[in-house]
Amino acid sequence: MPAPGRFGAVICAMVTPFDEQGGLDIAGAVKLARWLVENGNDGLVLTGTTGEATTLSDSEKVELWKAVRQAVAAPVLAGTGTASTAHSVELPPPPPCPSSPTTSPSAPGVSSRRPRW
Repeated sequence: MPAPGRFGAVICAMVTPFDEQGGLDIAGAVKLARWLVENGNDGLVLTGTTGEATTLSDSEKVELWKAVRQAVAAPVLAGTGTASTAHSVELPPPPPCPSSPTTSPSAPGVSSRRPRW
C-alpha cells in the first residue's frame, strides 16, 4: 500500500448533490461527505473537477465548503476554478480548507458533439 500523502491515500472528487428543483442540496452533500469518509476516503475535493461548480454562485460554493468541512474530520479541498482566472483568484477557500485545486478556464464555444472526420 502506498504511503499516504499530505491529504491521505484516498481522496474523492465528490459530486455536488442538487435537489429536485435544481438547487444546491446542502443536507445531501453533508450526508454524502460523511458516507464517503466513513467508507474509506481520507479527504474530499469539492467543486473541483466534477463539473457542477460552474452552475453554483460564489455564495453557494462557500456554503457548500463550510457545511462539508464542519461535517467531516477529513481534509476538504475547495476547488476555486471558474471561467475567469481573475475571478478564480478572488475566490479563496474558507479556512480551514487546506488547499484549493483549480482548473484552467475552458475554451468558450467548444462543442461537446463528436467531430466528424
